[in-house]
Amino acid sequence: MSTLEQPPSAATGEEPREPRAKRADARRNRERILDAAALAFAEGGTEVGVAEIARRAGVGTGTLFRHFATKHDLLVAVMLDRCEEMRDALRAAHEEPDPWTALVRVLSEGAQLQARDRCFKALKTSELMSEPSVQALSRELFAQLGTIVERAKAAGVLREDVVTEDLPQLTDAIGNVAAQWSEVRPDLWRRYLTIILDGLRPGGSPLDAEAPTLEDLYAGFGCPGAAAASTAAAICASATSAS
Repeated sequence: MSTLEQPPSAATGEEPREPRAKRADARRNRERILDAAALAFAEGGTEVGVAEIARRAGVGTGTLFRHFATKHDLLVAVMLDRCEEMRDALRAAHEEPDPWTALVRVLSEGAQLQARDRCFKALKTSELMSEPSVQALSRELFAQLGTIVERAKAAGVLREDVVTEDLPQLTDAIGNVAAQWSEVRPDLWRRYLTIILDGLRPGGSPLDAEAPTLEDLYAGFGCPGAAAASTAAAICASATSAS
């Protein structure tokens, strides 16, 4: 076949427009499904059915299952998708030259993220937190958070008895306030952020209880003891190699 006889895509080496358009439509459908699922899970928990999610996304259930073979796959995808914003916040904090400002940024943005996206709380289940892809992302995020904590300690702006495992609890606490008061006092969470930040400075009163461990955190999500221990060990190893 001569060049004149060949389809435009073969003659130019370009991809035909139709497959490109189909892929673009598929990406848009996937994004709509993830956004609809996140909103549905935030409002009704993870028990919301896929038919309702498909309806909210404006797609058929067949389209939904072409993207996510099972509801569990959809739950995992929503969890990973929603964590991207936290990953971006941690990366930005790493680029912040001042260690204290970096720590404040992580706590502030983490709290705001949880307040904006309430599906986080619904997704923190033992089944999802034991998922390998979620554990891999947890290792990455925890290693980045640990670096920020150690940098603040080295600069003398963070009390020595604070551990990386403390920060998710503090972020959750501020995020709960932000979510609960979002309609009445949307700025109230900043008051408690300031109180918490003052408590993180060196020179505070001794802490009564022992610091939580990673195993404690995963056990708190309902993960079985062995799974919690193995996940914690993997995250610790990752954090150590990153430091």
